[in-house]
Amino acid sequence: MTKSSSLVVGPDEGISFWSPRPANGHVEIKISPWNLSDTQHTVFFDELPPGCHIGEHSHQQGIVEIFTILSGSGEILLDDEIYPLQPETVIYVHNESRHSLRNTGNVPLRFMVIITPTGLEERFKAMGPEKKSDETAPTPFDSFERNDSYGVKKTS
Repeated sequence: MTKSSSLVVGPDEGISFWSPRPANGHVEIKISPWNLSDTQHTVFFDELPPGCHIGEHSHQQGIVEIFTILSGSGEILLDDEIYPLQPETVIYVHNESRHSLRNTGNVPLRFMVIITPTGLEERFKAMGPEKKSDETAPTPFDSFERNDSYGVKKTS
């Protein structure tokens, strides 16, 4: 019997990328094929500054996202309904569901995302520059990746 791969990723481990406007935050990839070759999931932390948002989009057939709110407050538009976000809120987003997130609070909105299958980490890498530890946020910038890609379909 073959033992499966296991991995522990610490608080200061992972690869981070700055997010383009309107998000203006950053993502930190914790688990992906970059560090666990046989994984079927990408796990990352995302941080949205106050007043910022992730634009409305959906994903191709077969892609599922699970969000867990860690800190801050906000709202998610899921298809045509808005739901409040607070710590310990969990959101399951089925493929083809339109969704966007907005930070409505005055502190960063932090959340963890598990997405299946993998691939979104490549989009983050294509969208913005790598974030170095303790680096201050850059001036808001447009995405380096201009097309729908890696299973993401922009709806707004």
